[in-house]
Amino acid sequence: MGTYIRTCAEVKNAEGWQPVSYGVFPPTLWHDMDGYESPEYSEPFKDQNYGMFGFFAYERNYSQCQVLAAPRGFPQDISEEALLFLVPEITQTESFCGYSQSEQPLPDDVGERIALSRSDTYGYSWLSATELTAFDYDQTFTDQNPETPQTISYREFLGKRYFLHLDALKALSVHDEVRVLFCFY
Repeated sequence: MGTYIRTCAEVKNAEGWQPVSYGVFPPTLWHDMDGYESPEYSEPFKDQNYGMFGFFAYERNYSQCQVLAAPRGFPQDISEEALLFLVPEITQTESFCGYSQSEQPLPDDVGERIALSRSDTYGYSWLSATELTAFDYDQTFTDQNPETPQTISYREFLGKRYFLHLDALKALSVHDEVRVLFCFY
């Protein structure tokens, strides 16, 4: 069984953090299939790339590459839209799966809301556009994943598709504060 990533970008404006609409980042490969319903929000870096997972948050870091940040949970100021997009199980939990029951006070803490949802997602975290764009992708490391370890640059390691998303993130963050939220399942 594999590991997958859910992602959502947010931009900060006068009202707070807001999810980035679909279409800003290159779509995942299966979004071009007939009958596929595009998601409401952009999904940057949505790719089953274990090298990227390791680089983002040490998830499946078989290559032993540098990690940008250990998982730090979702920020408390995450937009409600992004939270429900990334952890849709919260909606079912908080609406009692459509059954009317006595109202119980819901926690204000994002982590507690996720815990109550009993979601299969984990590794909740985020990276700022600054963290992602400031990294030196031309530096090299010894990839421990192949049978014979090899020295490779992060640019080669992460692949062309990663940099299409990074370019879109750079363009988006020229005038605004931007972050990428993600979790694994």
